[in-house]
Amino acid sequence: SYFILAFRDVDRAIRKHISDKRYLREQLDIVETLSRDYYNIFKINPKTGDVVILKLDGYVTKGMEGAGDKIYPYDVLYKQYVKDRVYSEDQEWMYDAISLDTIKSKLLNNPEYVSSYRVMDNGEVHYYQFTYIPINANIPGGDILAGFKNVDDIVASAKERQNLEILASTDIMTGILNRGSGERKVIDAMANNKPGMLCILDVDNFKDTNDYYGHNVGDKVLRGIADVLKLTFRDEDIIFRLGGDEYAVSVMNLTDEESGKAVM
Repeated sequence: SYFILAFRDVDRAIRKHISDKRYLREQLDIVETLSRDYYNIFKINPKTGDVVILKLDGYVTKGMEGAGDKIYPYDVLYKQYVKDRVYSEDQEWMYDAISLDTIKSKLLNNPEYVSSYRVMDNGEVHYYQFTYIPINANIPGGDILAGFKNVDDIVASAKERQNLEILASTDIMTGILNRGSGERKVIDAMANNKPGMLCILDVDNFKDTNDYYGHNVGDKVLRGIADVLKLTFRDEDIIFRLGGDEYAVSVMNLTDEESGKAVM
């Protein structure tokens, strides 16, 4: 008997098989991640505009039912949802933001398309986020997953952090910058070679006001002076309270002495 012995390189086939399995795993991870984080998930065919509901919790868009194999036109999700659900001030932007043309354009060179919008629910405004992800990025025009979720808690947390930052930099008595934050802004301006004039101001005989009229009136005077400074100077100028009856203003973009005298 005779035998034929053949050898061939199977690296490419094995690598492709491993790559396909890894890619499939990545796609499943995307679906699982969306399913955990998003209330409503849709599969969209960008070529035909067909939509299949994969998950639907909470609000149901008119013309749609629950999750299943039923196919809906994208216009039902796109136009009806925006009309009935999205806050009036965001509707015009949203119509453009989630149109199929915009989505396809955004996903051409990006692995996902994410943005936020506001929803009106029972007279209250809520913050939502949408995410569009291609199911198979290697196939041009392949199906897209769309997820929608409420992000009120995230927005509230961000606002709280912002409020704390504002509070930390504000003089509680007068509402203008406190000494520390004001000085940091001036130092930063100097470090960036921004020209300006630093003015130091204090209130003559302020102690007499406190002694004669009381501290409540004295506090009103301090707040009134801060208000006058805000009205007198520009938004770009740095106005802050040094402490007591002393204030400072860094007048920005001022480069000559005559202009400085005119300001004072």
